[in-house]
Amino acid sequence: MDFINNKKAKKILILVVLMLSVLVGVHFWAKSKVTRILEEKIPATIALKYTDLDLNVVFGNVSLHDAFITVRSEDKTKTHTFFKVKAVKLKGLGYWDALFNDRISFRKIVLVQPKITHDPTRRDKVDKKADSTKGKKVIAIKELEIRGGSLVVLDAAANDIATTVVDYDLSISDIELGPETKHKLPFDFKNFKFKGKHISTNNSPFEKFIFDELTIDEGNARVTGFHIRPSYSKAALSNVLQFERDHVALDIPKINLEHIQLNRDKNRFQVAVDQMQLQKVNLQVYRDKLVADDLSKKPLYSESLRKLPFDLLVKETTIEDGFISYAELVDSENKAGELTFSSVQATVKSISNAKDAAKTEIDVQAKFMKQAPLNLHWNFDVNNKNNALWVSGSLKNLPASILNPFLKPNMNVVSEGKIDEMYFKFQANKSVSNGEMKMKYDNFKFNILQNDSSKVNKLLTAIGSLFFKSDSEGDSKADFRYGTIEAERDQTKSFFNYLWISVKSGVVSTLTGNGEKEK
Repeated sequence: MDFINNKKAKKILILVVLMLSVLVGVHFWAKSKVTRILEEKIPATIALKYTDLDLNVVFGNVSLHDAFITVRSEDKTKTHTFFKVKAVKLKGLGYWDALFNDRISFRKIVLVQPKITHDPTRRDKVDKKADSTKGKKVIAIKELEIRGGSLVVLDAAANDIATTVVDYDLSISDIELGPETKHKLPFDFKNFKFKGKHISTNNSPFEKFIFDELTIDEGNARVTGFHIRPSYSKAALSNVLQFERDHVALDIPKINLEHIQLNRDKNRFQVAVDQMQLQKVNLQVYRDKLVADDLSKKPLYSESLRKLPFDLLVKETTIEDGFISYAELVDSENKAGELTFSSVQATVKSISNAKDAAKTEIDVQAKFMKQAPLNLHWNFDVNNKNNALWVSGSLKNLPASILNPFLKPNMNVVSEGKIDEMYFKFQANKSVSNGEMKMKYDNFKFNILQNDSSKVNKLLTAIGSLFFKSDSEGDSKADFRYGTIEAERDQTKSFFNYLWISVKSGVVSTLTGNGEKEK
């Protein structure tokens, strides 16, 4: 019996040894095969180096340690992207695809702490028709995951860094990279998730966009801390400008975008967002009017939307509890005059350039100069080639003296009295505006100042008073005075200048005209 048992034990031992030998042999064969696949079957534009390779034959898992990856342009003359990765984990290698098909497939790829540097200027454009796809392999990845990554995008033309992401996690599903992707990106994919911190990108040589944290998940995006930071101080900006430009600083603590859809299957890239919410917007705009005017043509918003290189639809945008400050410097000896809008609540419906887009509707409520309730509504049809627009609004309970910090340095006048109510409406196109205004006011007048002085120029003020009706009492329609709005747009100025000169023309007409409503 012992002889029989010993004989069985020997057979089992021999079988185990044989199995282990086969497994070891398969392991070394597979490792050699995978090494050759990584060397020979990845696209010719990608170069891969690593210090060590681990392989689990049973599960088809491969791990590369301390990997260094470079990506070259299609003509293979310039290297534009560098990856330095602590570990690359390739899970679920499809042996059948790798050995017998023109395809490399993985269930999952994980990049641990990749440091990526990219220079887009080194990506040469090639003639796609002349670029043969023969021999190129397809790489299919069910899920790509990046953990603790960082990114630097260079701006070689400016000898600067264009974009940085200090820390991010990324997950992309159903990736396919090969000679026949469905759109202009180098690969196809279905869904992605992203969470990044301390993101900075240069919008222009004059300002930088900063995201404290950005999260994108299941078609929704959330920004915690968005900022626009000027690259220069106000004085320094004026010294480098050839033509006037706004000095802009912006802070938005929270931005939410709901149901983002990206369509990559048509000739034009398409972006659609159901709702965008901006909370506690704080916008500071300063313009040095001593710098030479920029006389280039400024498009109205409808024209700007039509000229976008992609299709856009944002169904609704809301701004909650915003603050806007606009300051102009017109005299180097005086402080810049400032206008403020606080407690800003705004709704914008249908920001779109689609051919069947609904009218864009904007409603704004705010406190002008922290006191006077302001309401503004305007709309336009993006497909109206004449850039037609309609504007209406109201302003109430405005003590004239609160305008003096802006009027005195900018126009050398001060005002007194009170505007109880002001209503205006006008329609406009790309050239002219026409409409009407009515005002109820009390003892409202302008005092013209002496040059370089705070003293009133009594002669000029007295002459000016001959043309102004100082109050609306006793006029028709419950003490309202009426005027007309007529303005010609300066196409080198913005929409807000167009709005201002239209309202100003109505104020002048109301104060100086007969005060009666036109029939």
